[in-house]
Amino acid sequence: MSQHVGLTPIQQSVPVQQFASRTFTRPLLAALIATASLSAAEVDADEVGSAIHGFMGMQLKTDYITPRGLWVHDDGAALQIVNGLVFVTSESTSLVIGTWNDINLWNQHHPKVDAWNEFDWFIGFNYNAGKWAFGLQYVEFLSPPNIFATEKNAEFSATYDDSTPGGSFALKPYAKFFYAISGDSTVVLGDTGNTWDVELGVTPTLAMGSATVTFPTWVTVGPESYWGGDDGNVGVASTGVAVKFPLGIPEKFGKWYGEAGVQYYQFINDNLVEAQKLTLGVSEGDDSTALGMVGIGFSF
Repeated sequence: MSQHVGLTPIQQSVPVQQFASRTFTRPLLAALIATASLSAAEVDADEVGSAIHGFMGMQLKTDYITPRGLWVHDDGAALQIVNGLVFVTSESTSLVIGTWNDINLWNQHHPKVDAWNEFDWFIGFNYNAGKWAFGLQYVEFLSPPNIFATEKNAEFSATYDDSTPGGSFALKPYAKFFYAISGDSTVVLGDTGNTWDVELGVTPTLAMGSATVTFPTWVTVGPESYWGGDDGNVGVASTGVAVKFPLGIPEKFGKWYGEAGVQYYQFINDNLVEAQKLTLGVSEGDDSTALGMVGIGFSF
């Protein structure tokens, strides 16, 4: 299944890694799907003087919803952890490897893996060309409790950085092409492997002193069969607001940050609403919802 997958490429003269990935698993029962979200970590090779950097981020969310609109679990507490290494190969290229985990804190009590709901690993290549950044990533979604078969995926992303020196606001439009190579359906009711979807979005970014406010907004489209039926090509539309701010920790321990936000989802495709009956165990699905998030992380 899938959520936001894919690394968002380098966005500065020296690599900055921003991951917005989406993985998928659907908790409970024996269905499939999940969504993994990789949050952003920023590193500056010139400042640190090293060609190898690392990052780690932890987010506590009220629910787990993938970027493609799969509502994986709704117990009110999803702990999601991303970490990895960045290898700077030149002034415009970098290689990234890492993992992402989803912990279903309240509802999952598997006899062998307890609350460990999903594990993803990824490897990707980023290329920066002026204001344009491109990324190519391979990612696998695995289910520790064996809810779904391993999903093998690839994603290509393109981002345009329209910020200006000294400016405080930028739109930062992007596009992501996600190809599900094999495995279970990333949205549960759709095709299993050899299918695709496209995410089109903007990340309006406002600098406010040392803090940064973003308004992540996107819509997903794909073949009708990707979503699982005859309800059009549009999957989900989402918008939200998040603030990221530095923490007062000495830089010798890395660059630490805190974050908080809320994200709204409108499930346009009826198959995403139907999938909730399997992933959430409800009799009727909802066509919209919002989730909250708080987080902490660092890079070095």
